[in-house]
Amino acid sequence: MLGTLTGFATAVMGLILARWRSWCGWIGLVLNGLPALLLCGWLLLVFVARG
Repeated sequence: MLGTLTGFATAVMGLILARWRSWCGWIGLVLNGLPALLLCGWLLLVFVARG
């Protein structure tokens, strides 16, 4: 999960530096961002279900 979040942050920084025009940055954002969102959402559901 840490690697996914690190990749997400790196992709966002790459897009900001390229002024949102980098294809590699967008691909990295999708590949790292979607799993990060799914993992965070799943963890949130687990904690809400327990509480």
